[in-house]
Amino acid sequence: MDTMPLVRREVGQMGILMLMELLDRYSFFERILPLVLCCLKDDSPEVLNHIHPQWLKCGKLYFEENEAELSQQEISDLPAENYPKGVKRPTIGCRGLVQRSLRLLQLITRETGDWKDNVRLHALKLLYQFVLHAEAAMTAKFFEIYGDLAHACIDPVAEVNAEAAKVADLMGRLLSYDAWIDHGFDGLERNARESYMRCFYHMFTSSLGGSYDQLMQLAKLLRSTDYSHTLKPGFQLYILKLLDTILDKSLKINAGQDELQDLYESVYVSGIKVMALSYSLSGSGNEDVTQGKALIERIVKLEQISEAKLHERWFHLALKDVENLDAALEDNAEPVMLLDGLINLCLIRDTYIADLMEKVKLVFEHCCDSAQVKVFSSLSVAALLWSKTMDIERERSTQILSHFISQIVEPYLTWKAGSNAEAMRSLAMATLCALAQGAESEAVEVLPSLAKHMPSLLEDRNVTTRHYAIKAIVYFREMSVEDLKPLAYATMQRMDDPSAGIRVLAALAVGKLKPKFSDLEKEAEHEKEVWDAFVKRAMDLLLLYHESPEKDIKAAAEVTLKVLAQSHPEAWEERYQRALAMAYKKDQLDELYKKLTIKNVPQSETTTS
Repeated sequence: MDTMPLVRREVGQMGILMLMELLDRYSFFERILPLVLCCLKDDSPEVLNHIHPQWLKCGKLYFEENEAELSQQEISDLPAENYPKGVKRPTIGCRGLVQRSLRLLQLITRETGDWKDNVRLHALKLLYQFVLHAEAAMTAKFFEIYGDLAHACIDPVAEVNAEAAKVADLMGRLLSYDAWIDHGFDGLERNARESYMRCFYHMFTSSLGGSYDQLMQLAKLLRSTDYSHTLKPGFQLYILKLLDTILDKSLKINAGQDELQDLYESVYVSGIKVMALSYSLSGSGNEDVTQGKALIERIVKLEQISEAKLHERWFHLALKDVENLDAALEDNAEPVMLLDGLINLCLIRDTYIADLMEKVKLVFEHCCDSAQVKVFSSLSVAALLWSKTMDIERERSTQILSHFISQIVEPYLTWKAGSNAEAMRSLAMATLCALAQGAESEAVEVLPSLAKHMPSLLEDRNVTTRHYAIKAIVYFREMSVEDLKPLAYATMQRMDDPSAGIRVLAALAVGKLKPKFSDLEKEAEHEKEVWDAFVKRAMDLLLLYHESPEKDIKAAAEVTLKVLAQSHPEAWEERYQRALAMAYKKDQLDELYKKLTIKNVPQSETTTS
């Protein structure tokens, strides 16, 4: 460990001399070997090149002195199939020399927890040499060093934990798999920690073993709450990596289709839960989520179905694991974060929407304000893709949408006192707006029943609520004049809103409101008169706002006037003449009139021809 390569070389040289010439050297192998083995992993080529040839001579001498025993061992001692590439296997003599000195391991592993960085690093380098030389003979010592090596795998110093990972990888390759795997599982079950997970991952991934029962046992262990519900990012990443290893090894085992499907089910549930928590922790995609998506894509290929069908088949199992929502949980509580992440990643689908609604209602009834807002916010985003994710016939989709709105959204549209009630009302309106956009054809039948809430929502104190209410109002279609009239006038009033953005939206929305007139001639005539009165009032306001210095509201007013002028030409002519007498900027009004009229001429000519 000396900083000078020359000193380290001389220490190694002294060890070589003692191994070669000390009369009672067999009694002192355990004390001498570390002096030499440390040099075999030295960073300095000068040290390594000087010691390695002499170490081979030591091995040759030991072989000659124990030829009867080692020659028989050499015949059956073949290298492992997955022997590390780029690493030259030590000679039989060198291996035999180390294999008789394994009692020293406990002392070496103790040094891996030293307070000095360089001591921990050199201890791990020495341990690597012991594993490289001892090979399968090291298996008996696995349980003794498992805990210390696991702790070294999460060392805060990157160089140290990287060396620990190399040791674990080498152990997985060279130790007898059948002998250490049970101890490995036992360590994982008793210690649901990142340290044991990393160590086991490196060993298990590099090994050649893995029966169906072992893979299933591991998948079920990772599916348990101790593992898949962790909130530690590093732990989450290695769970996903280990799940990926399970899929790799599943390709090499003999198992029936049903057995493999059970295995993939456990891998899916574990992976989707870890992804969900990771997504909720960061608020967006990250390395863990990317790793998880790659895992899901692999399962999709193995099962030969689409990702949507995979979620429809197994997502409800992950949803069942979201427990303890009937408590006053904050938004950073694990069950709330898990539900939030699951909604964001897998959205809303037909096969599990009933279960999802029950979970959401539990959150709204029992959890704290922040948790309610978090989950509702995710629902509003997921609602935008309703038609795409539900993927069912329109009639059934309409029924489910109606039930979803009545159970989840509508209870929070009515006014209630309190800041949380205000936030929930805004999110309920946002969700309703998203559903109207995401399920446009179904919304035509469902939204009219909610018309009674809209006038008050359009006048809400919260600007966000008014914003989403204005955006949603254009989706209230196929309504009678009597039902649409209160919404129309409430929308028109928003053209005088304090918020410039809402004024623009209101100006655009007025032109998109279209009632359904009665089939009876007399009633239809009366309804048209009522609607014409609204249109004329709207035109007056739009002409007024067209003189505004605000470019956005002026442009919006022009767009809507164009629509209304085409659908109500007589009313447009009348309101133009009326406005002309009072207009402040008559030339601007004349220009607008000519502009709209010119654009109408080609359309009328086309219709005539």
